[in-house]
Amino acid sequence: MFDQDLTRLIGSFWQSHDRFLKNALITEQPHPQTAKLSELAQTNLAQAIRTLLEIDISCLKNLTAYQSQLEALHDAISYTIKSGHKVFIAGCGASGRLAASLEYCWNKYHPEHSSQIVSLIAGGDAALIRSIERCEDYPEYGIKQLQQQGFSSQDLLISTTASGESPFILGATNYAAEICETSPWLLYCNSDESLLGRNPEHPISNPLVKGLYIDAGPMALTGSTRMQATTAMLLAIGLSLFYSKAEIGSVLQKLVYFLEKLDLSPLVPLIKAEANCYQNKKSMLYQSEADFALSILTDTTERSPTFNLIPFENSLDTEVKPSWVYLSILDTDSAASAWQALLNRPLVALNWPELPATSSEHLTGFNLSEDYGNTREHALKLSIKELKHAFHFSLSGESQYQFELSFDDIDFFGQQIILKLVLNIASTLVMGRLGFYQGNLMTSLYPSNHKLIDRAIRYVRFLYQQSHGKILPYETVADAVFTEMKSLTPGESIVNKALKKLT
Repeated sequence: MFDQDLTRLIGSFWQSHDRFLKNALITEQPHPQTAKLSELAQTNLAQAIRTLLEIDISCLKNLTAYQSQLEALHDAISYTIKSGHKVFIAGCGASGRLAASLEYCWNKYHPEHSSQIVSLIAGGDAALIRSIERCEDYPEYGIKQLQQQGFSSQDLLISTTASGESPFILGATNYAAEICETSPWLLYCNSDESLLGRNPEHPISNPLVKGLYIDAGPMALTGSTRMQATTAMLLAIGLSLFYSKAEIGSVLQKLVYFLEKLDLSPLVPLIKAEANCYQNKKSMLYQSEADFALSILTDTTERSPTFNLIPFENSLDTEVKPSWVYLSILDTDSAASAWQALLNRPLVALNWPELPATSSEHLTGFNLSEDYGNTREHALKLSIKELKHAFHFSLSGESQYQFELSFDDIDFFGQQIILKLVLNIASTLVMGRLGFYQGNLMTSLYPSNHKLIDRAIRYVRFLYQQSHGKILPYETVADAVFTEMKSLTPGESIVNKALKKLT
């Protein structure tokens, strides 16, 4: 991170850090079932897989408690669509990728109404690959992006933020509540009590905002909301968007029943092969048909901030350092054709001068085409395709392996949920085998925004107390984290570096 950017980040963090010292959030608490997850990833992958899948299933079962709220959300969506207006689904990072997936599925189901569901990810479509972190921490950018993407007073906004605290999303939600005829919805995974305790002026205190708290519980990997929280929000909106009120309960029940029967033991050789590939400092290429590319892109790109890995390379990078893992989309021969296949709609580049990563040029510098993927050096290639009502996984290169996961009569949206869970489980355990978390604490996260900085500080304090029996002041640990951020390189653990400095 450049010194100027770090100085700006530190300054803005200290201006708003007080909220992190207040009520604890359930999404930031360690899950009691995964206290030994890093050990299981090394010694008993089959058990680790079962544990993660059980947590996912339990999280999805919780959605049955929200039947009436999902029906109300369905009514708001239906009214907006029938009135000829648009539904905007907004999020940052993982929840922004969730929004893009919902839009893709909508266009698959309803091509005649393809312009009426609009996904909005903080920073524009370039953020699907690399989150534009400075964008996420400012509420004014949420308003600015809504306006630029054509949001009107007759449209419906569905905002998503797993923590319930993304400044970008809260700013957008407040704006929509102020101008819209239909109340905006805000989905989040921490209780109203905890959020209002940290911010009494939170949008959920506004009677014009429809707040929907979805209890996803603690994350299987502490704080990693890319897992259960985004899955729960994705499914909640999808149930309201794609099905009638009479179908919501039965579709959810059917998906849960399917997952309870699902055998994921075939993932074990794949996880071992991928971990060995990275252990030997080699790279891997994921290859997919367009229909599953967004789900795969989401998993592969979210590894970068979660585990401090090199992100997907961009042709504009001054020093191109290839990422460990990359995605290419079958039957595409250029960056433009790959983006079209990925999103099935025109690209959204914001072109904000103060944030160069939002430019059209930067966006098209990411090349996910099959042609480009084949030019990258890789030791392994994993192809994921649909074959006779099943996901067909084919691993080639230094390791050879094939298996299928049948999805029976699960529909297209349900298939996306299943694939997301499978990929999240596999990638989390790959990183566990490589030592990128300790127990269930993701000690190698990249602290590029306020939330992640606070998370790094809390983990350092916890581990220091565990080792030394002493609680260090928050500010002391923060100073150590900021000092170590100046020299942090991909693959290093910010938590371990700060701990070493403090001891």
